[in-house]
Amino acid sequence: MIEQVKYDDLVEGQQYFVIHKRGAITEGDLIYHGNRYFKYPNSRAIFQIVDMYHFYRYVSKYEYYMKVKEKYDDKCLNIVLKRLVNEHFEW
Repeated sequence: MIEQVKYDDLVEGQQYFVIHKRGAITEGDLIYHGNRYFKYPNSRAIFQIVDMYHFYRYVSKYEYYMKVKEKYDDKCLNIVLKRLVNEHFEW
């Protein structure tokens, strides 16, 4: 699964798939080094990217299922609390 990430939410050291907003230029997999600097995984060269790109990251199955489980647990907890105590916190 792939998730689009805002530039402000990029994590240093994590790998991202970068695509030019016009769709013409595909950068591919890049590692974020902070302050708009990226590098290819097997390269030592670091370069800067401007705001004209979309950033995507790979979400593992485990991470996806953990997010789904958290939402499920929250929903179940709310159902149980509404049965024990109504929405106005009255018995």
